[in-house]
Amino acid sequence: MTTKIVSRWLLILFIANGWWCCNSCWKEERTALLQLKANINYKIARDYLPSWVANETSDCCRWDGIVCSNKTRRVTELSIIVEKKNQEEQFSTRTGRYTDDSILENWLFNASLFIPFKNLKALLLPELSLAGWVKNEGFEKLRRLRKLETLDLSGNNFNRSIFESISQLSSLKSLNLSYNTIGSGANI
Repeated sequence: MTTKIVSRWLLILFIANGWWCCNSCWKEERTALLQLKANINYKIARDYLPSWVANETSDCCRWDGIVCSNKTRRVTELSIIVEKKNQEEQFSTRTGRYTDDSILENWLFNASLFIPFKNLKALLLPELSLAGWVKNEGFEKLRRLRKLETLDLSGNNFNRSIFESISQLSSLKSLNLSYNTIGSGANI
């Protein structure tokens, strides 16, 4: 009888502390990361973010740019840093000239892709050629991430219309918008 009671209390403690999930990241977060990867608009066909794989045994907490809580295995930091084109990829055979070194086309930010990351504290998206946001899926969606403290959107193509949406993120302690087109007005 006492063994059953002790076992039940241990099970309750085990579940309450999140120990049942500590072998890998959360499935919903792995799925969201893969959707995010598919949403990035690359100019050239190369496998970027190669550690981000659709494999059930792959622990997204070990993927490049992902930091998880040691206790809960929830994603706490998401950083997408995309390398530049190498010299061979920059050369255009059509024009006989070198093109810019960016591997990304202008793409629209879809904030709803980040909603599953309930414990996200830092979102780092520098130099990704972000040019605006999907209608009704802008930064105002990020206000659901109540723990988000750091947002890095440096080196993108945002203009001053971003300020209205960003102002709704009351939990932010650090915001980097350097090297954007803040001087221009309308949303792209």
